[in-house]
Amino acid sequence: MSFFGLFHMANLRVNLSCAIVAMTTNHSSLIDDAILTPVEFEWNSKEQGVILGAFFYGFVTTQILGGIAAPLVGAARLVGLAIFVSGVLTLMTPTVAYYGVVPLVIVRVLLGISQGVVYPAMQHLWSHWAPPLESTRLLSVTYSGSSVGTFTAMAVSGVVIATCSSLRFH
Repeated sequence: MSFFGLFHMANLRVNLSCAIVAMTTNHSSLIDDAILTPVEFEWNSKEQGVILGAFFYGFVTTQILGGIAAPLVGAARLVGLAIFVSGVLTLMTPTVAYYGVVPLVIVRVLLGISQGVVYPAMQHLWSHWAPPLESTRLLSVTYSGSSVGTFTAMAVSGVVIATCSSLRFH
């Protein structure tokens, strides 16, 4: 379950990195002599960088807080709540993007804040649940969820974007 929790969090973190390319690029339609469809969001590269970096501004702020809160609230509760809040914020992202860069940056910072507590909480969780001789193996499997999730998000996001673009613009 911990592997899939980090897998899911990586998907929520990475999907905008792929989607922002499609959101800020012109698309051509092949119906009636290649009509150029205007970009949906006219963000320059600096604004795109701030939007993508905003997650990490929030993420770094709650690392220590996650380590403090895990024994007080319960690591499993904290991880579950963080994943739930991350999911809700990610579902809000497309709608909030239409309100501008600042609201989107705020949502991305909140997403980072919610996910920042997970890694220290996961350490605390495994320190109590893993048998001493198996803790490093279990932590390796758990944290590999982030890498596998990032890889999967990059691969699947591209396919989803291509499919949605072809449905919408052709």
